[in-house]
Amino acid sequence: MLALIAAVMISINIFWGIGTYIDSLKKDALKDLLSVEISSIDTSSIVFVDETRHFNFRESAYRWYEFAGLLSKAGKDPVPTVEYECGEESDQTEVIISSDKGLFEAFFSGDLGLRLKIGSCKSG
Repeated sequence: MLALIAAVMISINIFWGIGTYIDSLKKDALKDLLSVEISSIDTSSIVFVDETRHFNFRESAYRWYEFAGLLSKAGKDPVPTVEYECGEESDQTEVIISSDKGLFEAFFSGDLGLRLKIGSCKSG
């Protein structure tokens, strides 16, 4: 019985460790992508659409200040306002984060295959 409990606890720790590792890989990859693709865009507000939440630790949604921090680390100065939905403002840029890889494929390859689709935001 003790061996079963130990095996379950080890499995849970490994799974959570993989989630933490993949989340850190995603943040590094996003910072690198944003530094290249967002640097020349002049906008007052960026709307992030994250289609890769399976790479986030416990599939949580990144908060606005996490995206703002990634923009700051990517060299965006001043950092635009971060939103989650398109609004009535005309000066909004939509950034869609996507990937065609699964969690374990990304873990074993070390490559998340992240892509950014950047365009003007269309509300409604």
